[in-house]
Amino acid sequence: MKKLKTILWATDFHPSSKAAEQVAVDLAWRFDSQISLLHVVPPSGSVVSDDHRRVLGRKMLDETAKTLQKQRVVVEESTVVSGSAADRILRKAESMNADLILLGAGGQMDGDRCRVGPTCLSVMEHARQPVMAVLPGSHVPTFRRILCPVDFSATSLRGLNNAIRLAKAFRGQLVVATVFPSSTWMDTLVAAGAGLDVDADVEQGWRTDFDTFISRVDFGEVPFVTDIRRGSPYEQISAMAKEHDCDVIVMGATGRSGLLRLLMGSVTRRVLQQLPCAILIVHDEDILLETVSEEELRNSRLLFAEANGLLEACHYEDALAKFDQVLARNPVHIEALEGRAVACEHLGQPERAARCRRRAEWMRRDWFAGMPVGEISGEKSDED
Repeated sequence: MKKLKTILWATDFHPSSKAAEQVAVDLAWRFDSQISLLHVVPPSGSVVSDDHRRVLGRKMLDETAKTLQKQRVVVEESTVVSGSAADRILRKAESMNADLILLGAGGQMDGDRCRVGPTCLSVMEHARQPVMAVLPGSHVPTFRRILCPVDFSATSLRGLNNAIRLAKAFRGQLVVATVFPSSTWMDTLVAAGAGLDVDADVEQGWRTDFDTFISRVDFGEVPFVTDIRRGSPYEQISAMAKEHDCDVIVMGATGRSGLLRLLMGSVTRRVLQQLPCAILIVHDEDILLETVSEEELRNSRLLFAEANGLLEACHYEDALAKFDQVLARNPVHIEALEGRAVACEHLGQPERAARCRRRAEWMRRDWFAGMPVGEISGEKSDED
């Protein structure tokens, strides 16, 4: 398991940044991490004013470093720079190869919810590293109860795997949630005319997909419960976090790699506009990555080749069993899902085939969202 070796804590000394201090200490103790402190002074247009604020920022950052060191936390460096806060945070994270960016959510509190500030939102959109935002006040997360929403995509699986590892490290509990969308009035009207119950069909298919998704995830000894709801995803996610008394939400976010702009999904964006607790957004890089051996990869490739051979030989039941073995090892193996769909069709199971193709389509969409534009037309190998 890859530990959090380096954490970049960007602070502006506002209440939400102060609340992040305890999170930095908890993570550093748990993972034997080193903390790098960063304070960005936005330019004011006045040289005298900027110099004064840099001196004040240096003094406050030094005091913060001493506070961490008194709690036996290793402070690798503390830096004060001028410029755009989001840009400087992202540059620093890249130059030090940070494993996690930690910052205050900023923004405005509305009752028990927070609207994430522009700096935090920009860092979350553009960073390749996981980003954790902490709310001000009494909302400091202890990772004792973690909410992880999933939609069966490769992105949400990445978020769930990280949520499991955090829960394991902090001996926390996990709430795995999903929200299936309500049918539009047009769908309902057309279905009613045909004597169908479209909502019941959608709900049953979604629940089946959710059960299948959960059954292929290794939770180890982490205790977890599930919550399935219908409605607006971002509204239900916020409601579930509050009702389950969760202190952190872990979500995967879609994005483009390299120098292209990382684009979070619309649901993630909406959750950030009414944040009920701290949130961890996982992009291309996992916060905690379990290593996969070459032997495991080789076995997965061999199983997939055997499944394809059985499919071509029209041994559909045997092929289906092999594809299931591949997916048990790698739930986001798109080609295995598509092969499974073909086998199900030949076995007279059109609904299962449709669900496999739908999941494969969602995953392939995520892969393309994560590729530079010039590579979208190229072929991807089984390891991708």
